[in-house]
Amino acid sequence: MVNQMMINLTPKAAEISRATARAEKLNCRVEPLITEGFLFRVQSASIAGRWYVVEVVMVDGRVLGSCDCLAGQRGYVCHHLGAACQTLLASDQAIAEMLGHTNDSSGLTM
Repeated sequence: MVNQMMINLTPKAAEISRATARAEKLNCRVEPLITEGFLFRVQSASIAGRWYVVEVVMVDGRVLGSCDCLAGQRGYVCHHLGAACQTLLASDQAIAEMLGHTNDSSGLTM
């Protein structure tokens, strides 16, 4: 993503947990924008037809993320970013471990 604030998600497990819980409650729809990498679009819960672009990257052992919604632009872990992280946590063990989650048979845990 060009000119977006990247948030260091690695030390923010509690914020990610709250954001993913809100995303689940709002039933956010997440779609990949590319077949490789971690670029998604996440549907707005409040504005019909509005989608936000979310990017998650791994750099030097850190997980960074950005969202083009107002909260994301201000450096907050928004529920759009939470929804994208939830999608990644379910599919990428390395990212799950870096964010302090574990994948087990019962699902994701902190």
